[in-house]
Amino acid sequence: MRDTDQAVFTAFVDDELREAYDLAELAQDSDGDWQFSTESGLVWVRVLPDPDLHVYIFCRVAEGVVAESWPEVNRLNAIMTAGALVLTDDSTIIAMMRLHRSMTNRESLRVIIDAMAAYMRELGPMFEIVHGGGEPLPS
Repeated sequence: MRDTDQAVFTAFVDDELREAYDLAELAQDSDGDWQFSTESGLVWVRVLPDPDLHVYIFCRVAEGVVAESWPEVNRLNAIMTAGALVLTDDSTIIAMMRLHRSMTNRESLRVIIDAMAAYMRELGPMFEIVHGGGEPLPS
């Protein structure tokens, strides 16, 4: 893949996100990820080149989760129809989805960002109560 391919795709994703949310400008963090503030917390969007050019959409569902919650994370991953949950080494639960460039458009981006917000809203409190984690700070 050439750098120009990634630059063109990144510009396309930027345009589609602005259209999806009717925004003139998009907030970006220090890593260059687009940031979306939802009622449940922050969702980040980034373009990644490997294994094939795609969009990676993720959020923090809960923080401070005990390591013994692995079985619950695995059980939820087994029943999730889209995306995945990961328990990181720093005790954070991350929800993530990858969207291949051929499937990227404003509707799919909005659906996935909304799904990330739902994961935070529905799973964050459960991890806080059952597994000792605290929810991410509100946006």
